Amino acid sequence: MSVKNFRCSLIIILGFALVREVVFSKNCFKLKFLSVRTSDTKFYRLSATLNEDSTLTVITNVLKDVPGPMWKFAVIEYLKGTTNTKIHFNGLLNTCDWFKTLNNIRILRQLVTPIFKDPKKGNFSFDCPFRVGVYVLKDVDVPAQSGAGIMKYTYKPNSIYLISFKVVQRLTKNKMEKLGKVEMNSTITEIC
Repeated sequence: MSVKNFRCSLIIILGFALVREVVFSKNCFKLKFLSVRTSDTKFYRLSATLNEDSTLTVITNVLKDVPGPMWKFAVIEYLKGTTNTKIHFNGLLNTCDWFKTLNNIRILRQLVTPIFKDPKKGNFSFDCPFRVGVYVLKDVDVPAQSGAGIMKYTYKPNSIYLISFKVVQRLTKNKMEKLGKVEMNSTITEIC
């Protein structure tokens, strides 16, 4: 092999290694919360605060036991300046089977496991029934390393992502009672 061919091969190999490092190893995308709004009912009070560092603090005050809480969870993308939307996820999650659901839906596992596994983040409960009490989630954030893969593929400049959690109680097979809602507008920023 000539010196020229060797240099060419070395440059190509180093180029692939650099691309691999940038694309696969770096966590270059971060979810940034822009705004939050809540609604609640007589027996289920929600409040959410957007902190200065773009994290959220959510306080849930349960005033009556909820035998079978469920979440209607949706992630919808809006492109600024247009009416175009893209639904990334829309589903009903049984809170009592949360950890089983978490193992089956990778996108949820990657995004929320760091939030609920950290004891410093609060005392949120997945017990059923959801008992009377005050539950707190502090400094909710999606770390770049947890959501990097998802955010890399969903990232579009100038997009706003609506993340919606509606808490409901199933009364009958076809009837649900609305308990509360937290909606967050967020964006994905490129950080490297």
